[in-house]
Amino acid sequence: MARSDVETSPRRNLADERVRRGPPDRSQGATTDRERLAASSEQTTKWGLPLVVLVVGMFMSVLDTSIVNVAIPTMQKQFNVTADDIEWVSTAYTLCLGVIVPTSAWLGDRIGLRKLYLITLIGFSVFSALCGTATDLPTMVVYRILQAVPGGVIPVTCLTILYRMVPPEKVGAAMGLYGLGIVVAPGVGPALGGYRVEYIDWQLIF
Repeated sequence: MARSDVETSPRRNLADERVRRGPPDRSQGATTDRERLAASSEQTTKWGLPLVVLVVGMFMSVLDTSIVNVAIPTMQKQFNVTADDIEWVSTAYTLCLGVIVPTSAWLGDRIGLRKLYLITLIGFSVFSALCGTATDLPTMVVYRILQAVPGGVIPVTCLTILYRMVPPEKVGAAMGLYGLGIVVAPGVGPALGGYRVEYIDWQLIF
């Protein structure tokens, strides 16, 4: 009997301790669940407008790759250069895109995706305006290279922000809207560029 009392004594003490402590406090877990639910709800309902901003930036970047080709013959006459020389307006832009795109992820980690997107969007707009002020081929090529630096970062940054911003169950719908900028811009570019070259001024294509 003494041995049985010794064995059951720790169990009684543990039971008494549980009684004194009362039931486990689940308020902290409930609070955490509510916070997660609120964050998920906010993420789900507030990604529409930021997505529109991303689509606009992507649209501008893709549009520029097709709208300039329409003005190549006009720029050749304006700059008084050969057909081989004027091709550098498009070639320099494309080559720079190939170099800058692989560095986009590294820049996003160092600077931050949102800040990088804003910087590249402003830089793209500024260098596009400078392209419209070029008066000779070398100046135009330099401005096109500078324009391609933010132009190559924008698509990668936009897609990365989209996947981080949109909930997984909404990614399909978001990608459908995002794809509009990629699909529509190459089709609108030649028509819009041709209209501006023919009826307004080729410099306004930028």
